[in-house]
Amino acid sequence: MVEITVKALDSASAMEEVEKRLGSDALIVSTNKVDGHIEIVATNDEPSDYKERKKTLTCITASLVFLF
Repeated sequence: MVEITVKALDSASAMEEVEKRLGSDALIVSTNKVDGHIEIVATNDEPSDYKERKKTLTCITASLVFLF
């Protein structure tokens, strides 16, 4: 599993970088505008694998918050 964050002046440039680094089957996790730039978080995980991993991490995080 690889998760990358790409920052660029526009979404087309950001997507080109994502495709260059992860291939055309990359999964876009999030897209945000930060300080006038586009920020894309992407992974090369299968969508079902990513959802399961995210679900597990959310449960762990919620448990840790509960402990404190």
